[in-house]
Amino acid sequence: MAIAIIEANGCPAEISFDHDLGGDDTAMPVVKRLIELDLDAAGAYIPPDFHFSVHSANPVGRENIRALLAQYLVVRLESDHKRDT
Repeated sequence: MAIAIIEANGCPAEISFDHDLGGDDTAMPVVKRLIELDLDAAGAYIPPDFHFSVHSANPVGRENIRALLAQYLVVRLESDHKRDT
């Protein structure tokens, strides 16, 4: 459902993720889809002022989300900087 919402409405300026969503469902597919949409849009899908937090009690899941999205955003920022210079 979250993926359908972001696909229909765009990426919000801020998202708070919880890793464990019940059963085997996690927020990782949402994070991966955000990155895919941003890559497809050449870095124009996720807003430049985007902020995220992870409020999961699952320490491994929390770190997985944080690391994947933070690393992507750093690489995107470095890429943007190289293009501008």
